[in-house]
Amino acid sequence: MGHLEENYKKYADIMETGNIQIKIVSAPRNPYEIGIASARTCYSSRGVIFPEDITQNPKEIELAENIARSTLKAGHLTTRQHSHFIFSISGVSRYLVWQNLHFHPYYNSEQVSQRYVEVKDNGDWYHLPEELNQPEIHSFMAESLESYRELIRLSIPVVEREYFRIHRLRAANPSRYQKEIQKKAMETARYILPIATGTYLYHTISNLTLLRYYSMLNRFPQTEWKILVLKMIAEVNKISPEMVAELPEPLPPLPSTSEEETIHRARENNKKFDSSLAGKRSRMVDYPRAADLILNAHPGFAPKNFSSLLDSAKNPLLSDVVFPVSLDPEANLLNQFTFTFQRKISHSADSQAQRHRTLAGSRPFLKDTMTLEPDFITPALYLSHPPLRDFYGRWMEHHFGRISRLHRSGTSLDALVYLLPNAYPVRYYETGSALAFFHKWKTRTCLNAQEEIFASSLDDISEMEKIFPDAAAHIGPPCVIRHLQKPRCPEGSHFCGIPVWKTGFRENNRIL
Repeated sequence: MGHLEENYKKYADIMETGNIQIKIVSAPRNPYEIGIASARTCYSSRGVIFPEDITQNPKEIELAENIARSTLKAGHLTTRQHSHFIFSISGVSRYLVWQNLHFHPYYNSEQVSQRYVEVKDNGDWYHLPEELNQPEIHSFMAESLESYRELIRLSIPVVEREYFRIHRLRAANPSRYQKEIQKKAMETARYILPIATGTYLYHTISNLTLLRYYSMLNRFPQTEWKILVLKMIAEVNKISPEMVAELPEPLPPLPSTSEEETIHRARENNKKFDSSLAGKRSRMVDYPRAADLILNAHPGFAPKNFSSLLDSAKNPLLSDVVFPVSLDPEANLLNQFTFTFQRKISHSADSQAQRHRTLAGSRPFLKDTMTLEPDFITPALYLSHPPLRDFYGRWMEHHFGRISRLHRSGTSLDALVYLLPNAYPVRYYETGSALAFFHKWKTRTCLNAQEEIFASSLDDISEMEKIFPDAAAHIGPPCVIRHLQKPRCPEGSHFCGIPVWKTGFRENNRIL
């Protein structure tokens, strides 16, 4: 019995009874042959080799098998990136999506919004490991959902006042905008939901990424991850058993430390991390120190300094909604300037920030950051309104108290991580090029952006301004950098209501 069959046998019962649903929505009919044909094309003197060419006769088939084995063994795997699989995924936790599916850059996902789609009790609204499959935990999940609903109800009057303070003209017809107000209330109330809350999504990966998923099968402790990957492979096997047959044996699990040591290290590391941030959400820890040297090495381009490269008046591609700058030689100079920021935002906010896949974030295993003490981010909306702040704070104390009691009774950290609230902070470092950060800042300094990511981006810009004082003048939301383009705001009906190109986006005291 091979390693794949052994893993299917090991998890057979859970795979049959669990709620994780995987389906291939779209895929090439011959992914294995595409990889071989592209490899042969690299050395072809007779033009492009097509997938159908490699199965014409026994000799061609034997050659194809030899190429597949040799390229896999040698790690020459770019040919495996041509074939992509579009999966529909449901019944998984948001924790899994954050920790596993969106941790790496080689994917594309469209996940149901927790900002704008209300979480409802449909009988299958969360995913828990088997260790937590007990009445007390299911009761706690129900209590969480009820508190989420109550927080939405309590928030609506506060959100409504703030909404119409911003959108003054809309106040004349308040009933028309009640859905928008409801969504804003849901956006903050989601902070109290556990990260075990379920989700569904489209997830697109290449053949090569699927190989990597299986290789990492044992590197993540969640059984949920193993079931997801095995079900994805089972779907691909229906199309290409040849491709599945070349899956490498999974890597062994990482060595583990005692839970007492994990908690001790987390307390020390979190304290040190927070102290160095000094109350900010973001702090620059590294920046390019050879800017003039890099620019002087490219005399063919007009820009004479780093700041001018960010000027969208000189390079309108920077403000184009398609953002085709990766094809522009001049804009690509910005890829030579790399920044690193130390960052602390909630799990909820970071789940959105992960969409900026060109920015490498060294996010930790959440288990390794757990101290079992109350540790959470409070949205600005609640900080501005004491009754909401108090309700939220009491729930968080109750929430973490439950987690601590469960641990004392013997529940593992690997299981308890699923009960952490969306408000739980993610502490990490993020590194990327100036071009990648420019794109992030353009989208996340819009007043429609999630409040925490907005505030974190403002910290980024303020930090960068200390090193490159003139650069901040060229950074901002689309309406600021689009200059004379019409319309100034490309959001249409989602226009925030404030002409920030006149008033300034950095001066707004956002609580929504």
